[in-house]
Amino acid sequence: MEDSGSILDTVVAAAKYFLEALGKNVTLAVADREKYLFYFEGVVKLGLGVGKKFREGSASDRVIRTGQRSVVLIPEEKYGVPFLAIASPIKNERGEVVGCIAISIPTIKQEELKKMAAELESYCGGLSSSAAEMAASAQQIANNNVKLAQNAQSVRENIQNLDSVLSLIQEVAEQTHLLGLNAAIEAARAGEQGRGFSVVADEIRKMAAKTRSSVKDSAGMLENIKKNILDITRMIEEMVASSQEQAAESEEISALIAELEKMIGKMRKMATEYDF
Repeated sequence: MEDSGSILDTVVAAAKYFLEALGKNVTLAVADREKYLFYFEGVVKLGLGVGKKFREGSASDRVIRTGQRSVVLIPEEKYGVPFLAIASPIKNERGEVVGCIAISIPTIKQEELKKMAAELESYCGGLSSSAAEMAASAQQIANNNVKLAQNAQSVRENIQNLDSVLSLIQEVAEQTHLLGLNAAIEAARAGEQGRGFSVVADEIRKMAAKTRSSVKDSAGMLENIKKNILDITRMIEEMVASSQEQAAESEEISALIAELEKMIGKMRKMATEYDF
């Protein structure tokens, strides 16, 4: 039957192999029920050593008193380096606790990862809010552009109606011109008696000529207006398509940000959970 001393001697002898497996960044200690028999200090500086007693309330102290494995996350504020303190009891064949083995694993990278996750989460929160506002704004612009396109279409239809009115005026002017021409012919036939009527006929023809000239000018102006309205309508339709595409892209960005936030949440969870 192996006594307590030989068990501890075996663990101490094996400690150097544990170090090679774990790496020289860790702090490794082997203790009996009172003091450290082996001590290697890595990144975590606890200020202990061979022959020194472990501190009251430390992981080693808890293990010796309870006989249960102990895993404690020690914050950076306490020793200047965040680390995970893991201690496990060493028992003899009768199940009695004769000592413990303790290891301190620095968690600097995990802490940095947690900070990065928190910063990214905060950044994504602001980005998500901005993306939501951008999507809402883009959708509002798209809706306004649709209304603008409808109004432009209505203007085009009204201009088409004006074409009909101008055609009617042109037709009336042509008829008035013919009427004035016929009246002038009849006045010439009447001779001296038709002289007064001839003056009226000339005025009618002049009025018809002015009307035809005005209709022609108005038709040209309307044609230019129609062309401009058509160009504006085309531009508005392009704006509608662009703003709708922007709104869709903004929604996709919001969805991507939501997925990114989920990934950051998982990253933060992984940084705070230790599988030991």
